[in-house]
Amino acid sequence: SIMKSLDWHLHPPTAVAFLENFYPLLAKGDEMADCLEFSRFLSELSACAYPFVSAKPSSIAVAAILYSLEYFGQHHSEVSCCRKLMEELGLDVGAEEVEACGALLNKVHRLAMPNRDN
Repeated sequence: SIMKSLDWHLHPPTAVAFLENFYPLLAKGDEMADCLEFSRFLSELSACAYPFVSAKPSSIAVAAILYSLEYFGQHHSEVSCCRKLMEELGLDVGAEEVEACGALLNKVHRLAMPNRDN
C-alpha cells in the first residue's frame, strides 16, 4: 500500500506547506520575497494560537499573504496581481474565513512583536 511504502510518514496540510508550494508562483523580486517570508512567519505564529485550529490551512496562508502585502505597503498592482492569481487557482480571497484569519493574524502579530510600528 502507499502508506506502507511511505513508512507512514504522513502529516496533515499546514499553512506553511501551502506557502512553500505557492511561493514559487509569486516570488518576483526582493520585495515580494520579503512579503512571502513574512507570510511564512505569520503562518508559523498561527500554529501557536488556538483560534486558528478550526481554520483551513489554505485560508490561513492566503490571509498571511494578503496581510504581508499590506504590511510591506506593496503597490496596488502587486496586490491585485496576487489576488487574481489566487482566485485563478480557486482560492476565495474574500471568504469570511480568510478575513477572520487576517484579523487574527494582525492581532497575533501585534502580540508577538509589540514594539513594531505596524
